[in-house]
Amino acid sequence: GERLQAKPHGPCRAKAEQPQQWSGGKHRTPASRRHVLQQLDNMIWDLATKRALDVLNRGSPKELMQLEGVGPKRAARIMDLRPFASIDELSQVGMKPWELERFAKRNLRARPPQGPAW
Repeated sequence: GERLQAKPHGPCRAKAEQPQQWSGGKHRTPASRRHVLQQLDNMIWDLATKRALDVLNRGSPKELMQLEGVGPKRAARIMDLRPFASIDELSQVGMKPWELERFAKRNLRARPPQGPAW
């Protein structure tokens, strides 16, 4: 005889009726979701940057030295050149561009936004 197949119902039915597209084995996020995720990444980055700037502008030498890439000499230089409006201004304390990038990755614990540096 003929085999009967159960038809999906409820939310499963809607999913079963959607055409399946091959994505080459990679998960593709819808554009609207990607936009929301990018906005969230940027918000997290902004918050992390504000926290780092707060430590740079107000922190004690001991707190500054807890940041990766900041030793006693650099902490003293940071304190002399305060206030900083952006992480880029750490170039004034002798940080090279690659050191600024490493500082951000290690201390901000967030991904930088797409496009120009913070």
